[in-house]
Amino acid sequence: PSSSAPSWICAWAGSGAPGGVFSPTLAVSAGWALLTFLGLEAAGVTLPGSHWDGMLVAMTIGIAVGLRAPLVALVVVPEMVGDLSLLPITATAVALALGLDRAVDRLVAASGARLPDHLHPEDS
Repeated sequence: PSSSAPSWICAWAGSGAPGGVFSPTLAVSAGWALLTFLGLEAAGVTLPGSHWDGMLVAMTIGIAVGLRAPLVALVVVPEMVGDLSLLPITATAVALALGLDRAVDRLVAASGARLPDHLHPEDS
């Protein structure tokens, strides 16, 4: 066996890109969606679509709002699952999530309350 690192590790380490941001955001968003589906089902509420559908939409919202990357969110999940027919759904989810996120930001700003610095590091 070779003692040298695979080329992809060298490319990843040398890129300077922050590691561990994208995948955890997808995982946490999908996990919360699944927990929400399961909790609502346990309470007797049935949502339309499958758990997987909800998880895909939640991953899109997580990237759009959590990473503040709406254009990436629009295309990344459909591209990752290989189904570009999801683009209208992801576009709708991104638009609604960004609208709600911006509305909350405006309400907080109007109230004079200060958000903790770690919520929006690019704003601090």
